[in-house]
Parts: sequence; structure tokens; C-alpha cells
Amino acid sequence: MQVSFNRMLHLSDTLVPDLFITEYISKLSGNAIRCYLILLLTFQHGNRKASPADLAQRLGVSVNKAEQALTELQQVQLIIIQSGNIELVDLKTKEIQRNLLYNQPDENVSETDISRREAIIKQINDTFFQGVMSLGFYTVIDEWFNQYQFEPEVVYAIFAEASSKQMLKNPGYVSGIAKNWGKSGVKTYSQLNQYYKNYEARQILTQKIRKKLNIKGFLTEYQEELVTKWTEQYGYNFEIIDLAMAETVNVGSPSFKYIDTILTAWYKKGLKTVAAIETDQKEHRRQSRNAKKMISFPKTKRRLKTKEQAEQDVSEEELYRLDLIQRYSEAGENDE
Repeated sequence: MQVSFNRMLHLSDTLVPDLFITEYISKLSGNAIRCYLILLLTFQHGNRKASPADLAQRLGVSVNKAEQALTELQQVQLIIIQSGNIELVDLKTKEIQRNLLYNQPDENVSETDISRREAIIKQINDTFFQGVMSLGFYTVIDEWFNQYQFEPEVVYAIFAEASSKQMLKNPGYVSGIAKNWGKSGVKTYSQLNQYYKNYEARQILTQKIRKKLNIKGFLTEYQEELVTKWTEQYGYNFEIIDLAMAETVNVGSPSFKYIDTILTAWYKKGLKTVAAIETDQKEHRRQSRNAKKMISFPKTKRRLKTKEQAEQDVSEEELYRLDLIQRYSEAGENDE
């Protein structure tokens, strides 16, 4: 295997490109790092052939592990293997081209805003990276400014959040914070404060629901989506959700589906407050009593228990609650 010489590599000021140190070392295995260093050292002495067997001997590993290291380097685009030849990728040129492609200047950004952004980036570099922030973070910060229109203080808060979780070494985690905030419509620092308030309130509400329903673990994604619907779409607080949960207290296996059926029925009826819901429940009880009085068969004044209910000694109150669940279910089906 022939190792070719690429003069562009010497744009670097050190034997090992700084970009390799800041961007790639944390992503590679020990053998891949050592293999890359051997290839760099080879260039310092001109062109020469280097087979997997040669690399294995110099690394003190098996040929199979040397081939795995070369494959790993190729997967992260540090080298190109073609027709039996290895070419080291010029990392500086690659990064410059990436910046030119993804970070075109925004004509709508004023000089004042540019200065504020540059100042906050320097502050992030000094505070969280001791002055050696990787070039990759410079690139994604520019992308966040362009894509999400973040205020500089919001970008600083992203790194503060990641630092508090000790996740600064994970670029994907840091970018995930930016993505979540951007999707939530956060642009300014005041909006971020409101986001945190809403998040904390949501966490408290979720904990209360879990406690009421005796759920030990975390809510499933489906359950989280239902809670979001109840709070954001329906505008219901915990008091109202608690009323719905109370309606299912005697159901054999109360579920989010039952609770959602009740809350959806209330929402479709335009019931927005605890008082309105309690009034509706009282009216339903009154109508139920009147309906029973009008029944002409004395022996059927009360709802008959099924054989299973009789064996389980289901109380009249529980029968009422089952009737209520049935009413809400039918109401939902009729509305559809």
C-alpha cells in the first residue's frame, strides 16, 4: 500500500493538526489514534509504502486490528484509501470549505449584533474551554445564530446548561439543547426564562400525576404526549386533571386512555374550570335520578350488577362511576 504525499497538510503549524486534537481524538479508539500518528510521522520522511502488516508491526498489534484502525480513520474521513493508496485528508482545507458552505454572511445582522456575538463566543471559550474551544463549536454556534436567531445570552446559556450536566465533551448533547430550545420558540433570554418556568411547572405536574396513579417509573412517550395535550391544547391545570383521575379511581386498571376520554369530553363541552365541571357532574346526577324515577318497572330502579360485579361485591358508587366513564366514552364517539 502506497502512502502519497499531500503538500496541503503542511498548512498545520504542528506535527499533529490542531483540528485532529480538538475534533477527532475523543471519537477514535487508541489504535486508530496511534495509526494516524504513524501515518503522519511517515510523511515527515517522504513517500514510502505502508501496508497493514507494516502498520501492525509498528503499532505492536495484529494485522486485523491495524486494518480496523485504517477503516475507522476512513469512516471519520481522516484518510482516503483508494487503489491501494492512503491519502491523508487536509483537515484545515476541509474545515474552511465547510465554513464557506454553511455559514454565508447574513446581511440582516448589524455590526452591533456581530460584535455582541463575537464577545459572547469569546466569553464561552474562556469560561468553559479555558481558551481552547474546538473549531467545530465555532461552526455550530454560527449555525445556531442563523437558524434559530438566538440572542447571544441564549447561546451562552446552552453551554452553561451542558456544563451543569458535565456534557460539554459531547457535541451532540450540546446541539440537542439548542435544537430543543429552538423548536420551543426560544430566541431571547426572557423567553428562555419562561421556558424554564414552564418546564419546571410541567415536571411538578407530571410528578403529581405519577404519584396519584402510583406510577413508579417515568411516563412513556405516549403518556407524555397526552399530558402535553391536556395542558397546552386543552389548557387544563392539575386540579382539573385530578378531577378526571378521581373519576377512574374505582376502575380496575385506570389508564391514561380513560383519563383522556374524560378530559376530552369536558373540553368538547367547553368546560374550562373546576366549578363548571362540578356543575356539569351535579346536573348529570340530577338527570340520572330523574330518569330512575320515570322507570315504570319497580324492580329495575337500580342498575343490575353483572355476575362478575356481584361476585366482586361492586358498590353502587362504583357502578355510578362506571356509568360515568361509559357516558364520556359515548360522548366522545358521538362528537367524532
